[in-house]
Amino acid sequence: MVVGDYALSTIVKIILAFSITWQQVFFLKALKWSGKGVRSAPRDAMISESTEMKAMDRDFGLHRAMDSSEITLGSALAYIPLERGL
Repeated sequence: MVVGDYALSTIVKIILAFSITWQQVFFLKALKWSGKGVRSAPRDAMISESTEMKAMDRDFGLHRAMDSSEITLGSALAYIPLERGL
């Protein structure tokens, strides 16, 4: 379920790059965010089941750090072609 939702999110992001109308963007963003809501609880359960109790805060912190780095690095990588006029 979690892997499927991550795959759906990735595919939707790619299709989103080729959207032409605001209706397409609206639909695709709604689809992407609904997938995020569905996978959050199972993903958290997978993290908590696969770690020891004493390391749980570290593992959830690592997950949050990776999530934040994805946002930061993705934005930076998207800015490079815009800066170069591509």
